[in-house]
Amino acid sequence: MSAAKSLREETHRAGPNTRTGGALPPVTDHARTRWAERAPRADIDIETAWQESVVVGASQQACEGARLYAPCDVVFRVQNSQITSVWPANYDTLDTDHLGRCAEWGNLDRFDTVESICRWCQNRSPTVEMENGVTVRFEGGA
Repeated sequence: MSAAKSLREETHRAGPNTRTGGALPPVTDHARTRWAERAPRADIDIETAWQESVVVGASQQACEGARLYAPCDVVFRVQNSQITSVWPANYDTLDTDHLGRCAEWGNLDRFDTVESICRWCQNRSPTVEMENGVTVRFEGGA
């Protein structure tokens, strides 16, 4: 199976984020405990962080899907259609080629094709450096 097809399937299983709507999977007690331990400075709850997170590939982990919450450098693990754990983000093992890096804070985000507004800091940039090495230029940027 190709990496792109696998990522599309993970995106479908993990669900879309708030930019496209979607339901929140049930959250296990273990995931809530790990969220409290691994994102202690987060000023939002796990449900909100999930809604704001972006889908990433985590092929080296045994899970149905994974989502990155970049401001806290954590990854939500989806198994059996539930959020079952929160891991520290190991960027070397995540498939993030489809994400771009915010020029202001450096957090990874999914930028659409018409605007370059970072969901984390609301920064608008005329260019976005994608993790796959491509630079995307936006008309009418900053």
